[in-house]
Amino acid sequence: MTDADYRGAICDGAYQGAPGAFSEDASRRLLGSAATLLPCNSLEDVFRAVVDGRASCGVVPTSNSIAGTVPDVDALIQRHAVTTCGEISVRISQALIGLGGAKVSDVRRVFSHPVALGQCQGFLRSHPGMTPQPAFDTAGAVAELVLRGCGSDAAIASVRAAERWGAIVLREDIQDCADNFTRFVRIERFPG
Repeated sequence: MTDADYRGAICDGAYQGAPGAFSEDASRRLLGSAATLLPCNSLEDVFRAVVDGRASCGVVPTSNSIAGTVPDVDALIQRHAVTTCGEISVRISQALIGLGGAKVSDVRRVFSHPVALGQCQGFLRSHPGMTPQPAFDTAGAVAELVLRGCGSDAAIASVRAAERWGAIVLREDIQDCADNFTRFVRIERFPG
């Protein structure tokens, strides 16, 4: 679903990424499984959705135990009339996602968010026939993979993203570090 699908309805929360993203998982954990969520293309779009009143709150990543601080989030919090009001840490377990019938040995191009590609460098180095390709989002890379329909393409994302988009898991837990966590905060508009 995109912004346009909501046609002015106020959602419970907004997050960056496509359905199946780790940010959606964090949002559901913070807001409840029945929350109506607005997927956004960028972190800036999440902040705008909250400030404009299209979403009651937003859930944004602030730091990752491997990659460090998420760029621009602190600046976005300062620039927009929002406050933080809750947080959660989510374990990030990356999987190699492919199309039905594909095998790991078939994969030539691997799409994902640059941070996810960085978190799986060891796996990618051990498969020199795979070329990493940056994408805007992990779950979005899976959605694009399914749309392209190329059996030699794969994505790095969550198992849930594979389930959400009808793809298959070729290999689980391919991240370099098992203790990979991302901290997410809930943001709300300042009252008044």
